[in-house]
Amino acid sequence: MIDSGNLRTRLRSDLTEVHATLDSQISAFDLRTRTGFASFLRIQHGGLSALHHAGAGDLTRDAIADLQDRARLDLLTLGVPPLSHAETLPDDLHPLAVDYVIAGSRLGSQLLHKRWLSSDDTAVRAASAYFSAPGHIDLWKAFCGRAAALPAEGPESDRILRHAAAVFALFGHHAAAETQERALPHV
Repeated sequence: MIDSGNLRTRLRSDLTEVHATLDSQISAFDLRTRTGFASFLRIQHGGLSALHHAGAGDLTRDAIADLQDRARLDLLTLGVPPLSHAETLPDDLHPLAVDYVIAGSRLGSQLLHKRWLSSDDTAVRAASAYFSAPGHIDLWKAFCGRAAALPAEGPESDRILRHAAAVFALFGHHAAAETQERALPHV
């Protein structure tokens, strides 16, 4: 049931399952190991690259470019190539949908950062660009203010919800591709 309060509440309630699924996919990668951390970075780089290429986001546009660069630098440090999967996003991707996922992910990255910090692998710890990025709590607060001012129901809110689900699916697609690649025997 839709909370008629505001868009922020609706996004949180309607996308709980999609968000939890992606969190579960990401949590499957052990950030303390080179392989697990490289997979995580490839997922992030792939999704962020698609969003950057699409010129997505409003509040988070600069953060997307910065995080994409940081993930690329860490992949270079680890000697691992980025993912090379093409993905499609809605042509009219709503900026608030992107802002919801990216600004919110910065909050979730704090837990992942702690996992990464517990690594005793010097190669993993040398790849520190991604987790040294700013937390961007200001972006989350700005998003919350904007979304709280919008109604939960209506065509624009429905579109933002669909597009936020598409952004979660984008990262989920990359996580699934990375999981599949890791499962393949390497000769």
